[in-house]
Amino acid sequence: ASLWVSPAENFMTEEIKMEVTLMCNLSSMIAEENQLIGEERGIIIGEERGRIIGEKRGFVKGVDSKSREISLKLYSENKSIEYIAGLVGTSINQVKEWIVQSNDSKSNVLN
Repeated sequence: ASLWVSPAENFMTEEIKMEVTLMCNLSSMIAEENQLIGEERGIIIGEERGRIIGEKRGFVKGVDSKSREISLKLYSENKSIEYIAGLVGTSINQVKEWIVQSNDSKSNVLN
């Protein structure tokens, strides 16, 4: 039984086979290095996006916290809920919710 040998293999010397193997190995190393570079860039981009999202969430929480604080102060000064909502730029229901939460926390402290 004869084995079929491709024409290219007939012309490849041991030196050429070693060079081809070396080039293939180098290509693999370059591909792996590029993959690592891509992963690192992806991590950097992801971290930056996460930081931006975190800052936005923190800002919103800060604004909400200050709006709540101002609303409760005005309510303690007998200002109307409608006036407070208009002043801090939130809904009447939100101001009512803050008041209820504040009263609940005060009653929990007293009990």
